[in-house]
Amino acid sequence: MDFADIEDKITDALRQDVSVLKTVETFGGDIAKELPGLPVQYPAAYVSFAGSEFKPSDGPNHTQKADFNIFVAVKNAKGNKAIRKSAGGA
Repeated sequence: MDFADIEDKITDALRQDVSVLKTVETFGGDIAKELPGLPVQYPAAYVSFAGSEFKPSDGPNHTQKADFNIFVAVKNAKGNKAIRKSAGGA
């Protein structure tokens, strides 16, 4: 199993278990820069491989820890002021 397979399993689980999501995709770019230009149906979730760490174990064997990020995007037509108020802000 490679990292792409793991990303696919994560997106499959999100599609199945979080039915409110309208967009569930893998993403390999800079989410902060590219999300505003994407044709997104909100709410959306993007799964991204974040890196891995190899650790040697016995002889030729090793263990590998892989990290994945899940970015969730929602659209609020009321603006940031409404978000702050609903979160207990001013």
